[in-house]
Amino acid sequence: MFLALLLACGETPAPVAPPAAAPRPTFACCDTPEASAVLQAYVGVNAALAADKSAAEPMAALAAATQKELPEVSQALGPLASMDIAGQRQGLNPQSAAIVSYLRAHKGGAETVSEAFCPMANAGWVQAGDTVANPYYGSEMLTCGYFKE
Repeated sequence: MFLALLLACGETPAPVAPPAAAPRPTFACCDTPEASAVLQAYVGVNAALAADKSAAEPMAALAAATQKELPEVSQALGPLASMDIAGQRQGLNPQSAAIVSYLRAHKGGAETVSEAFCPMANAGWVQAGDTVANPYYGSEMLTCGYFKE
């Protein structure tokens, strides 16, 4: 009705802009070369699993990168590299909390990443990019989850 009145009066309504998307919460990482190596390997593991690919190579790299910094994580990751994708996903889940905490403690580098969380897996991860890429479910529920503050 209002639009009809405006048009009848010879006025054109101003276009309405769509609401702006909320910015993805990010943090800068990593303040040491060791933390950067952990991040790169971890992102590789998550990207492989999100793409429904074996994470054997990046998982072995992550086990090596965490050997000095997070020895308990490194020890747990070693056997996961030889498992199938389901086993890798299941085994990564309990290690992710320690890795995410470690990366958050090493803020201040040039790499920008986000922490995401999947309520279905009850697990979080760190990733680059603007779209959630869930390593715990891959193509089955690739965008399941949200970015955490």
